[in-house]
Amino acid sequence: MKNFLLVPMVVILLIAGCTHKRSEQSKPYVVMLSMDGFRWDYTDHVSTPNFDKIAMKGVKAQSLKPSFPTKTFPNHYSIATGLYPDHHGIVLNTFYDPATDRQYSISNREAVEDGSFYGGEPIWVTAEKQGMISGSYFWVGSEAEIAGHRPTFWKKYDHNFPYGQRVDSVIAWLQKPEEIRPHLILWYLDEPDHSGHKFGPESIEIRNKVAELDSILGVFLTKVEALPNADEINIIITSDHGMGSISNDRRVNIGDLLQADWADKMLGYNPNFNIKSKPEHAGDIYEALKDKQGLKVWYSDSLPER
Repeated sequence: MKNFLLVPMVVILLIAGCTHKRSEQSKPYVVMLSMDGFRWDYTDHVSTPNFDKIAMKGVKAQSLKPSFPTKTFPNHYSIATGLYPDHHGIVLNTFYDPATDRQYSISNREAVEDGSFYGGEPIWVTAEKQGMISGSYFWVGSEAEIAGHRPTFWKKYDHNFPYGQRVDSVIAWLQKPEEIRPHLILWYLDEPDHSGHKFGPESIEIRNKVAELDSILGVFLTKVEALPNADEINIIITSDHGMGSISNDRRVNIGDLLQADWADKMLGYNPNFNIKSKPEHAGDIYEALKDKQGLKVWYSDSLPER
């Protein structure tokens, strides 16, 4: 295996460059794996020989800052495009688009597969436009046709698809005949995010899940190392965000602070909430929320970078 890169958040690869060109297909391979919600220090609390192996053979960042909001879909699409959410359009996992009067939701297949929601140019589109074959296994945005392109190989998201089979599918892509083999592969695991939300980031369950993910990573690395072109394959391990603990005494009931007739729509949860105000009540909503303990409020045109 040629090189490793282990980072907690984001690496953007620019591939210079539609048909798949022989020159692009002769370049090294890049395989990027994201483990959702993998906090920067999770590997400090449990034995992770395979993560450690990558860190020793390659490079490791101590930590990186996700974009705001720290949600799965906005940050994965930021990794793919190099853009902040307010520039690429996927601003939350669930949001309302006032310009088109439509709602985007990660559970809405029609929306997820609608390329008009996705701004910017994700890296697989850049690759395909330059003649490089790409593959995506459950990466945010790759199920939609964006700017007339999809990855050559892609999968419709299935939460229940076993991790071991995901490993085997990625390896199968790397075993394809050279002329149709993807040189850029992005793939995704939904853990340890799910366990973190369910049990908390300091729980024994999270430690067990991190150990399990390390084992899965080990299986993947072993299978990559057995490939005849292993020395040409570069591997990146990353994540979209971390996680912090919460407590009941920090809960805020938005409904107690706002009048129902001030807003046309309210969407959001843990901990992001977006409100489409009636024009005459935008200031009322801002004033009602701005100084409340446990809350930070912004107008949509003044979101922070983080």
